[in-house]
Amino acid sequence: MTGIFRAYDIRGRYGDEINEITAYNIGRAFATCLASETERRPKDVVVGRDVRNSSASLADSLIKGLTECNCNVIDASMVSTPIVAFATRFFCYDAGIAVTASHLGREYNGFKFFDEHGVAISYEAGINEIEKNFVSNNYVASMYKGIVTKRNVVENYYSFIKSKLNLVKTDISVAIDAMHGVMGLIAPPLLSDFCDVTETLRCDASGNFPEAGPDPSRLENLEMLKERVTESKCDVGFAYDGDGDRLAVVDERGEVVSPTKIFALLIEHELKSHEEGKIVFDFVTSDAIKEWINQQGGVPLICRVGHTYITRKLIEEQAVIAGELSGHYYFKDMFGIDDALFASLKILEILQTRNEKLSKLCRNIPEYPMETINITVKEEKKFSFVEELRREFEERGYKCETLDGIKVHVDDGWLVIRPSNTENKIRIVYEAKSKHTFERLKEMAREIVIRAPK
Repeated sequence: MTGIFRAYDIRGRYGDEINEITAYNIGRAFATCLASETERRPKDVVVGRDVRNSSASLADSLIKGLTECNCNVIDASMVSTPIVAFATRFFCYDAGIAVTASHLGREYNGFKFFDEHGVAISYEAGINEIEKNFVSNNYVASMYKGIVTKRNVVENYYSFIKSKLNLVKTDISVAIDAMHGVMGLIAPPLLSDFCDVTETLRCDASGNFPEAGPDPSRLENLEMLKERVTESKCDVGFAYDGDGDRLAVVDERGEVVSPTKIFALLIEHELKSHEEGKIVFDFVTSDAIKEWINQQGGVPLICRVGHTYITRKLIEEQAVIAGELSGHYYFKDMFGIDDALFASLKILEILQTRNEKLSKLCRNIPEYPMETINITVKEEKKFSFVEELRREFEERGYKCETLDGIKVHVDDGWLVIRPSNTENKIRIVYEAKSKHTFERLKEMAREIVIRAPK
């Protein structure tokens, strides 16, 4: 797997790596993957896009490629990525494509693909075949010229979400930060039906993203929201990434609530109506989550990092909820989709049901010291470097798990080293229950950073 073809999507710099010709041929390549020798009917593909300046022309070219290779296209226009997944599953389309680069900066763009179940297609589940067709110029013969139908799927999405909530109109005050992304169009109307949307920040949907990108997991991107929450005395603040599948939460004091605590709150809430329900979490999730699930009477299930793997695990195991350290929350009620807006509404449901401030609700949720380091490395050496580290740790007598990268276990702590599947980076995450162990892991991480092939 090289270049723009990644583990969970196709992504690159607009202009040189991704352009309109690329999009046209990716449309043809994906249509070829959908073609069937036994079923000649044209396939139905829903296409949505974010608000990046390049997304409209890329979507047009993608649609042209799809329709020239026996696909009908349902054009959903500007919507969040979760809405593309929802529409694919809800309307029983054959596939879905979101034109987006998610939380990355304005210079990037790309494509996320969904199968007929609304599950993201990973590299091994189909992106590899798109790449093969694209590289070899192998496209299905155009037996049928597809048609394009514009469809407003947002109202169906809103109605479906409302049917899954136990929430009535409340005076809870909310601040929203859409970071100039598509959620500026999607979040305020629905949230306003249930709460007092007091502040709307960067909800212009302009695609004029900050230099670091519309990424709410970066604390520096949350400073404006924190200030507005405290100034306006809001009960909670919600920040969304560029395509609406990642959420950050600020409490009434203007403090960022960690994804670990938000996930724990959601787990506790969901298990009240799903006794002994299964909960999916990934390889770098805090041990506090597994302990919390056991305490709440749930069944913990570990999974590889990445939304494709988590969604499939949730569906296969019929789990009730899943979550990630990066602020993705997946719900059985939403077909396993990681939907930041639905997660926001679930938090409002919790606040209304328990009638307490968010900071108080989070007070007794355990959390251990954790740190994440992202290292930019040479793309061609990132996997071999991690494998080299695994051998070294095992030779030194450490217990290592290899479900996703390597997880090195020490007394009351662990350290994960995993190569990114989407960028030329290696991520190091470590957690410990004691200060002594945390400092020990910090030193181990520092040595890895020094050695990394930059």
